Parts: sequence; structure tokens; C-alpha cells
Amino acid sequence: MADRVVPVPNNTALAIGPYLRSTVYFTIEEAFKGVGGTALVMELGACGYGFKEDERCLVYANRNPDNKQLDVYEFRLPGQ
Repeated sequence: MADRVVPVPNNTALAIGPYLRSTVYFTIEEAFKGVGGTALVMELGACGYGFKEDERCLVYANRNPDNKQLDVYEFRLPGQ
């Protein structure tokens, strides 16, 4: 569940901006494989989904062997 969503200011000078960027703090309600802990932080770039607080989603990720961080490659909202 997304506990907190923090918008990140976009200071781009591009004519096609501004873009939505945010940091999303999740509580892990159920982990399936290879995840420890109770929280996940996702940094969403220019094309990131606009999460809302208290929104649930299923996150598909794998551990990057080089830097040991989680690489999120997909997420699904209920009903998708």
C-alpha cells in the first residue's frame, strides 16, 4: 500500500514539461520471493504513474546483482 507520495519539483526548461516525478513509500503487505523488510521506496521518473496515498498495487521487481538494489519492472493496480 502506498503510505506516502511525495511530488518532486520539476525544474526543467523543456517546452513539453512539466513532468510528474515523485517518490512513493510503500508498506509491504505480502512478500512472495526474495524480499526482506516491511517497506519499499520507489523513485518515479518523468513517465511514472501518479500514485495516490492508500492505493494498493502488486509490484514485480528483481534484485540487481551489481548494486543489490530492487529494479521495479512492472506494477499492477487492482482490476488490471
